[in-house]
Amino acid sequence: MKLKIKLDPIYKWTGGKRKEIKTFSKYYPDFIKNNEDYKFIEPFFGGGAVYWSLETDKNVINDIDTELTNFLKVVKDNPDEILKMSKIVSDKISEISKREKEKSLTISEAKTERGLIYYEWRNKDRKDGLKNLSDIERAFRFLIVNQLAFNGMRRFNSKGEFNYHMVIINHLIQILKKNI
Repeated sequence: MKLKIKLDPIYKWTGGKRKEIKTFSKYYPDFIKNNEDYKFIEPFFGGGAVYWSLETDKNVINDIDTELTNFLKVVKDNPDEILKMSKIVSDKISEISKREKEKSLTISEAKTERGLIYYEWRNKDRKDGLKNLSDIERAFRFLIVNQLAFNGMRRFNSKGEFNYHMVIINHLIQILKKNI
């Protein structure tokens, strides 16, 4: 008997259906509810809540967002690399928060230091900078920018550069370990 595991979306996604799945999954066709043989083709993957909720290994995913599809390929093929990079950043953010709590950094200084980490990764798309990153680095950049941007918002300026501000998540690695 093949073990079936239902997964949750790995990252936040504006307009994602993570919370709504329980409501509308009862309207899935009978062949899905009865776990019959089928192939689900997802043309607009986004956060993937519908995809992750289905119990079939024949799903096909697609999305026009090349950074998203690169991230999914890297997570499939190199999850340990993403976890390793995430741990490094998470540890840096946790250390800043620890120093803030110990009062060796002011709230403002801690916010600035955490911001430097986020904006360093966010701004790697400036002047065609993504072309200089490996697929793994691009995937990690997608993840950190998506997770640390307010509500997972993805917004770009007229040059195609990501331009949304950050919020603080002190334990990025905990989010990832739960979902990758």
